[in-house]
Amino acid sequence: MGICARLIAMRCKIAAFEDAFLAGLLHDIGIILEDQYVHPRFRQMIMALTPEKSLCEWERQFLGFDHAELGEAVARAWGFPENVRTAIAFHHNAALYRGEQINIIRCVAVANLICTLKGMPSVGINLIRVPTWALQGLNLTKADIAVLAEDLDREIAQNALLFEL
Repeated sequence: MGICARLIAMRCKIAAFEDAFLAGLLHDIGIILEDQYVHPRFRQMIMALTPEKSLCEWERQFLGFDHAELGEAVARAWGFPENVRTAIAFHHNAALYRGEQINIIRCVAVANLICTLKGMPSVGINLIRVPTWALQGLNLTKADIAVLAEDLDREIAQNALLFEL
């Protein structure tokens, strides 16, 4: 996801493209923590997932919080940079955000979409809603998404050795 967020930021001429990489890499840290620390309830939730609800809705139902809330709290406690914390907190909920980091959030949301469409969803099932707010905010078209998806394939292929560790 980090590679894709960086590609999007570069295509959209966002200077903080390495910050977009870091935000994309860490945006779902809350999911990892849920799995590690509330595993039985997390596993029950994963088994119940259907596309009728978003992941955050499922998480709130089963866990009482969602991965964006948890991830942002941990990112704050660990001293992550503001733009990364913001992307973690708002990548599913940018309508609530008012601030300077909106383009990093948009990059992460679009990267999430592209990776999910390519068969790499965060939780093994496609629960993502198309983030039209992010696509419009970055002036990205369907053709841009197709090009970014191809660029992602090339980037992954060029770095394939890293994935064999």
